[in-house]
Amino acid sequence: SDTGSGMVGRSVWTDEHGDRVFSELRGAAIGPGQRIEGNIIGGTGRYEGLRGEYGFEWQRIGPVEGDEIAGRVVGLTGWARVTPAAEQSPTTAGDRK
Repeated sequence: SDTGSGMVGRSVWTDEHGDRVFSELRGAAIGPGQRIEGNIIGGTGRYEGLRGEYGFEWQRIGPVEGDEIAGRVVGLTGWARVTPAAEQSPTTAGDRK
């Protein structure tokens, strides 16, 4: 994160079955009350073909310890849908043909 480009990152969420959701994140800066926007760009297992958008505010809880920070999400909004494999382009379907 910097004052010129803001915050950019990637996120991987893993459920209790090991299936994953992948997303890209961006925001003006990291700090209290800053809005972070995300694009869901795919997944594995039952999330394969998942697409969507979401946004939230991150609230840090406690101090940064090494490379770990604790926090919570406030004001989560968004949508997601699964695109059947037959409708996915080769790029979004993991280069399947």
